[in-house]
Amino acid sequence: MPHRNRFALIVLLAGLFGLLCAAACGDDEDTTTGTSAGASHPGGGGTGPGGSGGNGGGGANVCDPNATEPCDCTEGVGSRRCAPDGSGWSECECIVYGAELAVSPDGNDANPGTLAEPFQTLGRARQAVRDLVAAGLPEGGVVVWLRAGIYELADSLSLGAEDSGSEGNPVAWRGYPGEQARVRGGTAIEPSAFAPLDSADPIFARLDPPAQAAVLGVSLPSVGLTSYGQLVRRGDCAWVDKGPLEIFVNGTAMTLARWPDAQDNTVPTDLETADALDLFGTVSPDVTGHYVRTAPTPIGS
Repeated sequence: MPHRNRFALIVLLAGLFGLLCAAACGDDEDTTTGTSAGASHPGGGGTGPGGSGGNGGGGANVCDPNATEPCDCTEGVGSRRCAPDGSGWSECECIVYGAELAVSPDGNDANPGTLAEPFQTLGRARQAVRDLVAAGLPEGGVVVWLRAGIYELADSLSLGAEDSGSEGNPVAWRGYPGEQARVRGGTAIEPSAFAPLDSADPIFARLDPPAQAAVLGVSLPSVGLTSYGQLVRRGDCAWVDKGPLEIFVNGTAMTLARWPDAQDNTVPTDLETADALDLFGTVSPDVTGHYVRTAPTPIGS
């Protein structure tokens, strides 16, 4: 299997998603807690438990920073947000929409897309929104509620004019109050998918002997990944339609395997004053060999 098929744990697919992020973001960068297209929402008003921005009782109701929760409204859907410093809750925001759609990782795209029977994929919800836009949005616009869970995307989710609302009739994509919805463009690979390299694998011979028994590999097609993007030289401003895969382990981006290692490219601190040096390696033209410092020859000598 070519070496580009050997990666670890979480592989982010190129071209994540085109979901429009709005002002209210959660405590995780890919947590969708409030997105919208259009103008301000109708409805407004209302005061929920905890009051406006306070901590609801002398500091007794300290909350998780940026967390959201539902709150009571006489009309519409109510939600409030914890302050970034966790000092207290915002005022309850009551929003009334003309139509509501819902999507859940546990739903089904054959469902009608209601809160009780949600869609399963964002793409199916997008199509339902487009149908509403084409038919004429109801007064108050439409909201797509993302229920709790992780939404896996194999391709970009692009939103354009056909997905947009208008003044007073917005199209909003929001995390359901009090729930955490994550949109992820990556594929998680279970550790059990990795196995020691076989000695017949072409990569095996390229490894240092002490590392041969310690390296584990996985065939990406076996876990459903067949598109690897384009690995190109960076820094030359070249446009790439599909960037290369990125590998993350425990949230940390990994460096692609390479030779020589980064530390091997470190110039010795005494090189500039050394009396001699040796150059190794296979290069073209061949300039390897032993070099001795000589005194410069004065010009004109």
